Amino acid sequence: MIQKKVLLVDDHDIFNVGMKVALEKDPFFIVVGESRTGEHALKLIAQKKFDLVICDYLLPNLNGINVLIEAKKITPDIKTILISSKEKFELQTLCKKHKIDGYIFKSEVRNKIVEVANLIFNNHTYRPLETQKANPSHLLSKLTTKELETLRYWVLGKTMEDTGAKMKINIKTVESHRNNIKKKLTGLTKEKIFALMRNYEENS
Repeated sequence: MIQKKVLLVDDHDIFNVGMKVALEKDPFFIVVGESRTGEHALKLIAQKKFDLVICDYLLPNLNGINVLIEAKKITPDIKTILISSKEKFELQTLCKKHKIDGYIFKSEVRNKIVEVANLIFNNHTYRPLETQKANPSHLLSKLTTKELETLRYWVLGKTMEDTGAKMKINIKTVESHRNNIKKKLTGLTKEKIFALMRNYEENS
């Protein structure tokens, strides 16, 4: 598995530690850089390869929106998430305008950071103040990248043995992924889960 390299940008060390712990619960992500200022973060991005930068809005001198705008200029394919203690619609509007992939309230980071990070690596955006009812496929954002891949093979009618061979994991791990999918999408029948996946594939 190729891990996604993450840069955290926040001037509160304790918050960075908590975010790192929450994010690395998913082995798909590894935090390889931390910064307390936007200027330093941009120097790191220019020097090293990062797949994702998660940045606080309120930073000394350079705010998080501007940091993420400049980050995309340096590395156009980098994924970006803005976090903020200010739950303001105008920040969401700015994120949309500048093609920032995700925007999360600080109060939700511990519970949502993995979900949102997986979502944007599956080519979706996350905006907390927008209704998600128009897009039922958002439910799939609860799944990790590996669980989503497992579901894809499941929908295609692949056995656990076939899925394990294609993903290069053992059958017990495949079974664990399937069980996690059912737990995370509790209340949905297998048929509805499959329908969500087909809709997701058609609109990706």
